[in-house]
Amino acid sequence: MTLKDGGAPQPQPMSALFSAPGAFENDDHLASLLQSLPGCAYRCPLPDPQGSLLVNEHVSDGIYALTGYSAEDFWFGRSAWKNLVHPEDLAAVQREVSAAVTARRSFSLTYRVSHQTGRDVWVLDRGHAVYDEKGLPIWLEGFVSDITDQKETEAALRDSEEQLRAMLDAQPECVMVVSAGGRIVKVNPAGVAMLGCMSAAEIVGRNVLTFIDPDHQDAVRDLHVQCLDGAAHDKPYEVDIMEMGGKGRCAEVRLAPLKSSDGKVWAVLSVARDITDRKRAEEKMEWLATHDPLTTLPNRAFFQQRLQLATSGSGKRKAGLLIIDLDNFKQVNDTLGHDAGDALLCETARRIRECGRSGWTVARLGGDEFAVIVPNVESREGFAATVETFLQRLREPVSFGGKVLDSRASIGATLFPDDDRAPSDLLKNADLALYAAKAAGRGRAMHYLPAMRSEMQRRVMAIRQFKAALDEDRVIAYYQPKIVLADGALLGFEALLRWRGEDGQIQRPGSAASAFEDAELAAAISDRMIGKVLDDIRSWLDRGLPFGHVAVNVSALEFRQADFAARLLDTLSNRSIDPSHFQIEVTETVFLGHGGEGVEQALRTLSKAGVRIALDDFGTGYASLSHLKRFPVDILKIDQTFIHDLAQEGEDASIVRAVIMLGHNLGMKVVAEGVEDLRQAAYLQAQGCDIGQGYLFGTPIAGTEISADGFWDRMERDRKRWPNILSALSSPAVVELPRRAKAKPA
Repeated sequence: MTLKDGGAPQPQPMSALFSAPGAFENDDHLASLLQSLPGCAYRCPLPDPQGSLLVNEHVSDGIYALTGYSAEDFWFGRSAWKNLVHPEDLAAVQREVSAAVTARRSFSLTYRVSHQTGRDVWVLDRGHAVYDEKGLPIWLEGFVSDITDQKETEAALRDSEEQLRAMLDAQPECVMVVSAGGRIVKVNPAGVAMLGCMSAAEIVGRNVLTFIDPDHQDAVRDLHVQCLDGAAHDKPYEVDIMEMGGKGRCAEVRLAPLKSSDGKVWAVLSVARDITDRKRAEEKMEWLATHDPLTTLPNRAFFQQRLQLATSGSGKRKAGLLIIDLDNFKQVNDTLGHDAGDALLCETARRIRECGRSGWTVARLGGDEFAVIVPNVESREGFAATVETFLQRLREPVSFGGKVLDSRASIGATLFPDDDRAPSDLLKNADLALYAAKAAGRGRAMHYLPAMRSEMQRRVMAIRQFKAALDEDRVIAYYQPKIVLADGALLGFEALLRWRGEDGQIQRPGSAASAFEDAELAAAISDRMIGKVLDDIRSWLDRGLPFGHVAVNVSALEFRQADFAARLLDTLSNRSIDPSHFQIEVTETVFLGHGGEGVEQALRTLSKAGVRIALDDFGTGYASLSHLKRFPVDILKIDQTFIHDLAQEGEDASIVRAVIMLGHNLGMKVVAEGVEDLRQAAYLQAQGCDIGQGYLFGTPIAGTEISADGFWDRMERDRKRWPNILSALSSPAVVELPRRAKAKPA
């Protein structure tokens, strides 16, 4: 509502205004209509187009709703319209009205006016000037309506749009609007980055299929068409996308139709999440779940699936299964370290893979065990040739760190469906054949035979029986006397393992040799055996029996326990047993392998405390003179295999003499095992051997028999007879036993 400066006619009531000649047509209906409209009709004089706003000549009653002032306030000058126009808008309003009047055109303005309550009201002012017959403007007339709600709605919409834009720009996912024709209309910054671009300008206007992998374009096109038909795709669809530079990525895409107010779809909203890193992680996890990270071969789980597949047919096509196990992997690990062991495993995997062909499955089952599935075997003979190829390839030496590793392997083989049809049974067959190859000397291949299963059953039964013997305390220590060859006196005993079967019969270790292949069971047997021996020693000490000492065999397994020596000495102390009554016998294998420092420390701890150390089965293993120098060995025991043929010409007698001389030169006592007759005893005594042990002096007996008086009476009788026996056998004919000449080679 605008007025120019100038004289104002005398105000009139609004009813008079509407009926005044020249104002509005004399129409009561029109006047009533104007009064009822939500707004204010106005008319004001314009004597001077360059003037300024003054007062309204005539206004309708709607002015009160707009400003809080009545029409009379404006008629009588109590209110002025220009005083209500917002100061920031006033100049622009005056300028626009003046321009419209001068240009003889209507105007439509939006601006703010102040309500009596102090709040701002947005108004829409539409009007025009009325000109006289000379063309001079004399009146402004128009209508002012309240558009505050509209302006607030527009402002809220703008704010909402800004917030939505900010939200989309902040989205980590690619958001784009795609037209019905497939052109990209809008894309957010995350989308720009995902597509490998610098700005949205590089993307907008392009066909969306430009950024889709060709293999997925048809699927994306179909989804786009479905959205244009009104279908939304809430379920994500995996799509391979192509960056601007050609780099491939993987995205998870959701599509939704964008509809106008009339419900028509005008575009498609696409939201894509980059899942490239997630897919790579999933692929890596899947690979790790089915492969061995060291050798990169399939693992046991993957192998099981392939074996199931290879044996799922009718059996018309044969398939072979190989289980390959390295023979000396533990020794390589122990002596050269895990780096050497890993290198050996990787090289073995490479060789096995090279021996295989396309379609074969090569896997690492765990540790040093590998497996091969050979499909489409035409004959057993051909399969045997394949196995031999693997065996020969694995016999080739492996070098690591300037050293040659022992890479030999044993192989167990079986054939589907000839040997069995079920995958689990085939695996058992191959394991049985592998076990047979190991038992036969290693470094060879064995094919499954039905008899192997019964042998394995006997082995399992033996282990089960020995476990039961431990659980039911049926393990017994037997003792074999050791005699001083010079005078026949009892020096001590060697403790030998025995156990009572379920039938009550005494069993020798050989009847359950398989039990000692189980490391945990072997350790339990050793602990039980030492406990039994110490119980007997304590009993003999309490009775005052002159038993001397008892020697117990201790394996390398015990020395792997860091506290073995300390625990043994604590046990002796707790039972008040002097360490001189207890000896330890070890074989040469204890000195070999990784961890020799721990063995040396344990032996030195025991030796310093008074426990004497005997090296058993000397001459049959791999111990060198450096081991005798390094470790605290007090006694050398000549293996019985060298004693048996002393009466024959050959190397045995020479070896015995050499060992006796070596032991004495090193300050050690020498024990001969397996002495069964007086001629052997006389020869050993004549050569200076210190101690004899064997059936000549007594068979192994239980500890209760040693406690009996009869045992000591017999020992005393034998000791008294011994000098006379040796004197009778000390002639040159006995000392220089006749030796059988060797047969000449054919």
